[in-house]
Formats: sequence, C-alpha cells, structure tokens
Amino acid sequence: MSSSPLASRLARIFTASGRQQIRERLYAWWWWRSVNRPHVVDKTYIRLLDQLPADARGLDLGSRSRIRESAITLDMAAVAGVDVMGDAHQLPFDDDTFDYVWCNAVLEHVPYPMRVATEIGRTLKPGALAFIQVPFLENVHGWPDDYYRFTLRGLRVLFSDLEEVASGVSAGPGQVLPDLVQYYSVGFAELQKGGLLVNLCCLIPGFLLIPIRMLDHMLKDRPSYWKWARAYYWVGRKPAAGSAAALTRERADKSLAPNRA
Repeated sequence: MSSSPLASRLARIFTASGRQQIRERLYAWWWWRSVNRPHVVDKTYIRLLDQLPADARGLDLGSRSRIRESAITLDMAAVAGVDVMGDAHQLPFDDDTFDYVWCNAVLEHVPYPMRVATEIGRTLKPGALAFIQVPFLENVHGWPDDYYRFTLRGLRVLFSDLEEVASGVSAGPGQVLPDLVQYYSVGFAELQKGGLLVNLCCLIPGFLLIPIRMLDHMLKDRPSYWKWARAYYWVGRKPAAGSAAALTRERADKSLAPNRA
C-alpha cells in the first residue's frame, strides 16, 4: 500500500536532506525580508524597466519569480514558477522575439557568459532592451555554479553588439562591509546551511551595521565609490535593423567610471 503525499512529505522532513532544505528556505525567507539585506541604491535600471509598456513581451532569465507579471521565466530546472526549462547558452526562442530581457544575478552562474550575452542579443527585437545586473564584491554563492565577477568594462565587452543606455552601481561598498563583518562575527560559519544559533549570532551585528548600509546614499558620488561596488547594472539596446552598434573608439576608450544616466 502506497503512503499518502502528506506522509511522504513528513518523512522527508525527518531526513538530513529534508532538514537542510527547510533551513535553506527559512534562510532565504528572512534574509530577503530583513532590513539588513543588501540595499539597491541606484534604481535607474528598474525605472527604465517600469517605463516599458505593460504588454511588452519579456524574458526573465534564470528566474523562478517573474520580474513582471507578463514576463516569461526560464530556468535550468523545471520547478514552480518556471515557464520554460532551458539553457541560457542556447535559448529556445526565435530571433527578435522579446521587447526586453531581464538578467539579474545570472551571468556569474553560467560557464560561458559570452555565449549567453550573444543569445540575449539574438532574441531581442531591434530597439529592445537588455537589463543586466551582476555582482562584483560579493561572496561566492550558489556553489559550485559560481564562476565569475564582472566590472562595467567587462559588461561592455560582453554586450558589445548592443548600444549602452545606462550603467552604474546598483549596490555600493556599504553593502559589502556589513556582510564581511557578519561572517567574521560567526567565525566564517556557513550561514545559509547553518542552524538557528549561527543565524541569530549573525543578526545581532547585522542590525547594528544597518547605518553603514545607509551610507551608500551619501557617498555614491565620491570618485572611488564605484570601484568598491557590491553589484553593477548595465542596460543596452539592440540597434535598429540594418544598423551597426554605435561602438566608436571614443566609447571603447572612455573612462571606466559608470555612467550617471
């Protein structure tokens, strides 16, 4: 006689792997609802997304929670929230399909980001936008599938076929220091897979360091602020049909400092 779904679920809870999954889900739940989470300071790229028509056809790449209600989500795993299971290195869509592609914290997790960048450009309609956000000074996460960190210059190389619309620091150095101090406070214990005590010990210094996170709003115009970014954003537009991307020597050699668009 087969066991009921409820009995099977309860049985999994009492296994080591089941308890581990519960800890990871609880960690993700409180982390992204905590005032101590990393703060996005420059929301230019979010405002640009909000300016698109509500019926714009979009791809939310590597996501299980769509950035917009009408967006199509794609991920390697067929789990809840994923519309299409596929590989970002070879997107299962025709050329010129989307009005925008949202790629948030994905490129560091793919082995061949240049291929993914090419696929993003291929599936965009002429005039459509790519919204890219990547970590820079952030701890290794999603191991073992964490391969790279990117600068703005690196993103410009990856998406050299697109015209840059905006770029900048989405999360600054004020989001880096608190994370590092918290790991020191627990002796670099594992937080995401750790127990309740470890996470509580992490919370105390985390709340005390919230003012440090707020400093990004005051320091974002300082000349070296961008060099210590936790994360960068980059927005690019696919050139109109028949035209080449506006990449001149002046653009290739321009300052490394992010645009303030």
